[in-house]
Amino acid sequence: GRREAADSDTAAGQHATRSARTPPRVAEPDQTSTIEFGESMKRRCADLAGELDHGGAFMVAYATDRQMLPHALASQLNLIAIELLACAFATFERGRSGRIGVSFAATATSLNLSVEHSRPRPRAASYRDAAHSWLARTLVGRLGGRIEHAEVIGGERTIVRLRRW
Repeated sequence: GRREAADSDTAAGQHATRSARTPPRVAEPDQTSTIEFGESMKRRCADLAGELDHGGAFMVAYATDRQMLPHALASQLNLIAIELLACAFATFERGRSGRIGVSFAATATSLNLSVEHSRPRPRAASYRDAAHSWLARTLVGRLGGRIEHAEVIGGERTIVRLRRW
């Protein structure tokens, strides 16, 4: 028993020593790689919606254009979409159901990401503070885009617009 434990400790120590001497392999980001963004965003948002909607009380709809985007841009847009979706879920009080729509559209001049929900915000809330997080504002700013807000029948919509370059 004691000998086996000592042998396994030695083996673990040797393994740790070996891996410490060999530098980890870090993949260099490929600046030319692209990803189909619409389906990628839909999958990521659906995963998050499944985690946040514990009782199955929300209808989350997706509408996405198929668009090839550079991997780095797609990753940042995915983070923005996930953050806006989480904020939309947070606007609902516990036990309430609702409708949330997530969409992505690409035009010749812009990329447009939109999250709409059916829960109107109290009038005292600020659009800037309540509708999206610091993370979303920061990422959109770094990408040179803007965030717009609109009240819609039965709720509100947050739209992220990025210029195409």
